[in-house]
Amino acid sequence: MAQPTDFWMVRAGDNNELADLVEEKNAVAVGGAKMGDLSALQTRGQFRVRYKEAYPDQPGSVVAIKSGELLRFAHRIREGAYILTYLEATDEVLIGLAEGPYEYRTDLFGENYPHVRHVRWLKRVPLDTFGPKARDAMTSDLTVFGLDDYGAEIHRLATAEG
Repeated sequence: MAQPTDFWMVRAGDNNELADLVEEKNAVAVGGAKMGDLSALQTRGQFRVRYKEAYPDQPGSVVAIKSGELLRFAHRIREGAYILTYLEATDEVLIGLAEGPYEYRTDLFGENYPHVRHVRWLKRVPLDTFGPKARDAMTSDLTVFGLDDYGAEIHRLATAEG
């Protein structure tokens, strides 16, 4: 398999509450339910305006972070990109490939996590198989973030035999 060029971490819910579901449903999801369907939004500015309207009590720093995460989730993750998600209970990372476009679905993970990307899971690996820099990067508090700097390592672990 040729190495994809994009690598993303998508958290399994605010408190890892989706960890038991992502593998079974072959998908990942993020919150921001009050935003509604994100398909028509294209620019960072559009995402910020919609986020501020949906969550008017949030400070500007939160608006910037959360709207950026939703933009990345809906429009920057491309089909064929690696998606990783951390399974806190087992201290493992699921590695998979994005399949298809962003979807707005309240039926898959519930109304609190309507923003969905389908994933073909390839492998489950212990977090400690990653090098220290990759592990540190994966512990970010962000919900959706790039891991391109660790792409070769991720690809090697995803395609390794055994």
